Amino acid sequence: MIVVGVDLGRAIDFTAFVSLGTVDGDHTIRGLDRFRPEDEYGLDVLPRLGAFMERYAAPESPIVWDGTGNTGTRFGDLIRGGPLAARYPLYAVVSTHGWRKANQREDGLIFSPKRDLVTRYRLAVNRGRLRCPASLEWARELRGEMRDFVEWVGPDGLPRWGARRGCHDDIVSSLTLAIWGAEVLFGQGAGGFRSLSIPINRRSYREDSC
Repeated sequence: MIVVGVDLGRAIDFTAFVSLGTVDGDHTIRGLDRFRPEDEYGLDVLPRLGAFMERYAAPESPIVWDGTGNTGTRFGDLIRGGPLAARYPLYAVVSTHGWRKANQREDGLIFSPKRDLVTRYRLAVNRGRLRCPASLEWARELRGEMRDFVEWVGPDGLPRWGARRGCHDDIVSSLTLAIWGAEVLFGQGAGGFRSLSIPINRRSYREDSC
């Protein structure tokens, strides 16, 4: 199965895409992209994502993006109104600082503790279940981001995760979404992958057909 994770740039940050292939719990990165959108509303992100999907994804590959804040909401409105929504299942994930188990609202938005996303990413790395071919464009940048991805305690006493000051974590963030999507939204069972939620762009169809 191939899942594509999307982290959206805010202010001067990069937008990043990761195409992740998963077989029997082992993850292989198939493609990477990182860039700064030129349009302030992110209108140039969709064409680039479309080209990325054509090259590195498969029919019906899920797209999992960071749905946090105005940036995530605006992107959701754009992608659901474009051609990608007719071809790929769409999932918007908002990471929280709480401890509540991942849940999906009636409008399709998914909430998950950031700790869960980061933990699954770290387990995949530490247990040797994540592979990134060195020949991929942006592979070196990903290795740098992985090195500079750290944990600290915020002023509220809760843990935070992200890049060291002056560094970036855009590719790592999209990678955590892809890994989480593969393992949580499409958990592996005896019969293969099993969807645990309804895509945000196909809810009315699925619900009306029940």
